[in-house]
Amino acid sequence: MNRKKLEEKALKIIEEDKILSQVKTEKQLAKDWLAPRWEDWKTRLRLYNNQKRDSEAVGNSLLYTLMNTLLAYLYLDKLQVRFDPRESGDVEKCELVSNTAKFDYNEMRLDRKNYNWLWDSLFFGAGIAKVGGVKDKTPVVEIIDPFVFYLDPNTGTDIQDARFCGIERAMTKSEMEKLGFKNIDKFAPEQTSQTEESQQARKEAQNEVSHNEPATYENKNFIVLEWYTYLNGIKYVVFTDYNCSFLLKDPKPLIFKDKKFPFVIKQFSPIPHEFWGVSIPDLVEDKQRATAILLNLSLAMEKAKLYPQYLFDTNSISNIQDLKHFDFNKFTPVNLPPNRSIRDVIAPLQQPSITSSTQIIHEMIRDFALRSTGATDLRQGAIDATKRTATELQLSQLNSDTRNSLAAKLFTIAEKEFWQMWLARYKQYKALVKGKVVRIQGALGVKFENIKLDTFEFDTDPDVVIESSNLSIQQAMIDRANLMELSKVILDQNAPTSAQRYFKKRLLQLSDFTKDEIDQILPPSFDEMRATEENAILEKDKLPEIDPQDDHYTHISIHNQVEDNPSKIAHIQEHKKLLIEKREEQELKGKELPKELPELPPELTKMLGAQGSMGLPSELGAPEGVSPELGQQMPQEMPQEMPQI
Repeated sequence: MNRKKLEEKALKIIEEDKILSQVKTEKQLAKDWLAPRWEDWKTRLRLYNNQKRDSEAVGNSLLYTLMNTLLAYLYLDKLQVRFDPRESGDVEKCELVSNTAKFDYNEMRLDRKNYNWLWDSLFFGAGIAKVGGVKDKTPVVEIIDPFVFYLDPNTGTDIQDARFCGIERAMTKSEMEKLGFKNIDKFAPEQTSQTEESQQARKEAQNEVSHNEPATYENKNFIVLEWYTYLNGIKYVVFTDYNCSFLLKDPKPLIFKDKKFPFVIKQFSPIPHEFWGVSIPDLVEDKQRATAILLNLSLAMEKAKLYPQYLFDTNSISNIQDLKHFDFNKFTPVNLPPNRSIRDVIAPLQQPSITSSTQIIHEMIRDFALRSTGATDLRQGAIDATKRTATELQLSQLNSDTRNSLAAKLFTIAEKEFWQMWLARYKQYKALVKGKVVRIQGALGVKFENIKLDTFEFDTDPDVVIESSNLSIQQAMIDRANLMELSKVILDQNAPTSAQRYFKKRLLQLSDFTKDEIDQILPPSFDEMRATEENAILEKDKLPEIDPQDDHYTHISIHNQVEDNPSKIAHIQEHKKLLIEKREEQELKGKELPKELPELPPELTKMLGAQGSMGLPSELGAPEGVSPELGQQMPQEMPQEMPQI
């Protein structure tokens, strides 16, 4: 090996040692900061499941109850994603992207993963999702266990502000070989990792026995550190062993073009400028412990009543064993002095009962927990014995919904970041998803769309709109009521056809009809189809012809979807001009035609009769060639023009 290659090899070793030293330091910083939090989480896991307890004690399920109450509300509140175009020509593309997102919900198994993500955010204060690359033509989503996630202690609310973060991964040697790892044979017995400690904590919470694997086991798991950090000002991903002794792969810059750490954080109740938000156990742990103590003391007191204690006279009963053993037809000898009864020998011991103050304290502690979490009795499906009016119950439910809606609103922030990252993966790996078939459920059944190379290409990325189903349902009810109330004002006789159609479409949208269903109920009118076709001409900065019979309101509305150019502006101005001319023509005709018929001369009125009928009186006779019967059958209405008298 020549000198130059030796120098390059030596330089590479020095560089690797520098990287390993940096990762080891960062890991220790994160571990020192997170260690107390990890210990708290282990304790709270035992409280949540409450399986590892004294067999004689009764566990309190307050934490479990409140967690699942909020989980039920937030998990069933499906957050719906929609991509809105920024450019006029991206309407159909965005519709396909939105349908792809709905299709991928099942492909990425988000039903289960969303539950885990939500559970972590409630229990740990922050749930962590990783959006990786593309596999099987679909972005890979993974929910990271907070127990094995390392983070820069100086990180604020946004993880993208962190200097470093990392994950522990349990992997077999065969799995590492498939990923192209090197130095696999260098693995040595490592220190106890967070992965092992978290597994042990969960088993203890379930009251399960841990298992030990033989050191020679072929599929033994080793701990790999997947570390994200800055090297020379650029984000890198580094793979090392748990002890940071050697590299498993050459460090590479972060491959994602958005230059972001591939993590999205969902927080239940974030604290400004802090990464870990407030969790449900933060609010409930002390209350559960206190209520558990009161509950078990109360239970012990009630048990004591079932096993009464007595005081006895030792001078009268010499053998104590006679009192301890129960038997039928048992006789116990007693030496009674004169003038003494059996009541003077044995008497029950008076014991205290549960007082009202104990019950008050129990209810106060429970009330604190319910108020802090918003998981009221009504939301849990239980109503106390207090008589309440329907209005009180409705207000209680509304206030509870308002509290929980804050969490739902905050989760939409994380969902928006998630789907932006999802779109970025499709844009970056478009060659890997070409030919993907998306199943779309339409009003007329199922249809299929093929993903093309340009499906996710936009000059300006579309807006990601996240809607909470619970919030949108409430808002839709309010909007629907307002719309119906104003319908008499909106839909007067002067309302154009386009306004009436928009009103009906909006009402159907607020009633949760899909676009396909609305198109079936209100198919596009001739003017809407014609205006849509003209948009393709306007986008090329050319002028389409205008039919004077066009519904100009409809054309102007649809033409406004086209990006501004001289032809579009001129075309819309011509529609406005024709609209004004048409209105002036109608007003002119209205002036020429009298609204009321002129008063008839007295001679004609007398001749036609008191009713003004065109039927001629029988005494005058019928005109020549007209029978009297026909004259009587002539219509009662007056002609618009009267003959001159």
